[in-house]
Amino acid sequence: MIYVMSDLHGCYKEYMKMLELINFSDNDILYILGDICDRGDSPIKILLHMMKHDNIIPIWGNHDISAYTVLSKIANHTKEVIEDNDYAQTLLNHDVYKEFLYWITDGGIKTLKEFDKLSSFEKEMIIYYMSDFRNYIKLNLNGEEYILLHGGLKDFNPDKDIDSYRLLDIVWEKPDYNKVYFHNKVIVSGHTPTVVIDSAKAGLIIKKNNHIAIDCGCVYGYSLGCLCLDDDKEYYIKKD
Repeated sequence: MIYVMSDLHGCYKEYMKMLELINFSDNDILYILGDICDRGDSPIKILLHMMKHDNIIPIWGNHDISAYTVLSKIANHTKEVIEDNDYAQTLLNHDVYKEFLYWITDGGIKTLKEFDKLSSFEKEMIIYYMSDFRNYIKLNLNGEEYILLHGGLKDFNPDKDIDSYRLLDIVWEKPDYNKVYFHNKVIVSGHTPTVVIDSAKAGLIIKKNNHIAIDCGCVYGYSLGCLCLDDDKEYYIKKD
């Protein structure tokens, strides 16, 4: 079976409960559509679990990009950075320091503090693993064509191939769920909690206009959602 999840945001308990609920096995494939990092308590723990499974495929989210950008620069200096903001400013160049400040205030401190507890080898392995995240996935299944990505397509043009979009234009853009982008393709995305799209669908997967929105807002107290693309079955784990 092929499954999709998104926006785990460090919700390790719910993530593990979901894998148990769907009876995830070596014969299945799970695509995680970004934002594994930040806000929740255990993003690094999720990454360490994912690294052990070749059939769990990560796609970049904006929080993952921010985490990777900073952590790859300060991997051997995390303790000093946590304790001394001036040290961080000295260590990082101007552009990365601005990214660091934004990341820390947007939930990155949880990721940074958990990352700091790792051994040097584990830190290197996390950074190496994240460097291989996918920008998006194109998937054909049961006669349906899917595009799996984190956010949207900035300045969308139906004649523009997805390969032409920059990564930052994919992970930060919020899709217009009231608009059909492709008549022959379904876009599966996270990034925007479904409660924001439709308050009546808080904590639930939303399907409309050839979009499937799967960020069910777990870290905000709603649910972790998972969709099986083979049979269209939805699974939910309530926030613990």
